Amino acid sequence: MENIRKKVKEEGILKKIQSMIAIPMNIEEILTEEGISSKVEKKITKKDYPNLYKIKKSPFYEDFSFFISDMKRLPYYEGKMIDLNIFLSSLEKLASNEKLYEYGTIPDSIASDEETMLKTFKKYGFKPYNKKGGSKNKNKKVIKKQKGGNNKKLTKIELENFIKKINIEEYEGDADDDYSFDLYDDLVENEKAYYLCRKKIDKGYINEVFNNKKGKGFIATTKKGDYIGFIIFFEKNKSLYLDLVCTIKNKYTKGLPLGQIFLYKMEKYAKENNYNKMTGDSVKPALEFYKSLGWKQKSVGKDGKIKIEKKINKSKSIKNKNKKIKKKSYNILEMLKSLFIIKK
Repeated sequence: MENIRKKVKEEGILKKIQSMIAIPMNIEEILTEEGISSKVEKKITKKDYPNLYKIKKSPFYEDFSFFISDMKRLPYYEGKMIDLNIFLSSLEKLASNEKLYEYGTIPDSIASDEETMLKTFKKYGFKPYNKKGGSKNKNKKVIKKQKGGNNKKLTKIELENFIKKINIEEYEGDADDDYSFDLYDDLVENEKAYYLCRKKIDKGYINEVFNNKKGKGFIATTKKGDYIGFIIFFEKNKSLYLDLVCTIKNKYTKGLPLGQIFLYKMEKYAKENNYNKMTGDSVKPALEFYKSLGWKQKSVGKDGKIKIEKKINKSKSIKNKNKKIKKKSYNILEMLKSLFIIKK
């Protein structure tokens, strides 16, 4: 019995020592686009992290995990090294906040926008790992390796195959049919668009977007009919202006490149309607994503928004191709005629 007690005591001490040892990891290993990585999830046990474990076993975990994944997109944490033990301890503190359970979703006081999220993460102790005397260049290499990793440009065939897995309906701001009225009620009146935008876009602005009669776009739903995202654009200065694009990430959209799908659909619309370019505004965290898809930075406004644009590469007209074919046919006909005359 004494030996068992001694062993338990030794294991407890060992565990305490292990928790004090730093485990630096790149934030890309800790967080994925969908949420907390499986490698980190395995360490969330009932004994070590009771509050976090409680959330992990609840239906709310998916939203919570996805909210935490936003950390990697904040410039303060982007591409940085994080001590895994500190990360888990901070996560445990955050999980003990009773406000998380008030509405069954992340409240605005914790994550209404990027500034609020950063304050929340700092408040609960989330911080980049900074080893004294460590090499800064090493971190830079990791950042370079990670950048663009999730921004792989998909081919037209790949995107079309993904589109087959969901439903995409055309949106017209000036439509007055039953579908449009129901859509407005769902997305604006019932605030579903606000949640599709992950509560980062002002409700008033969303209302303004869907009340723009010039607005065009696409609405995406799952095969079951659940909204998963939308893109709205309109004509501005003879170009197609990207007004708002929002996508949600959950179990239904895992692995779906919704952002690329919407921009692909917008570009296709631009080509079909003879626009020479697409324009829009971007925030800094999303700039690399747009650049990976061929968009270019033009300028930075006083409000901090980055002006972006993409020129439309129009394919050669079918009319010109037909002319060439016709010309070739004419030459062959002349040859046949000459052969016929010689033979005669």
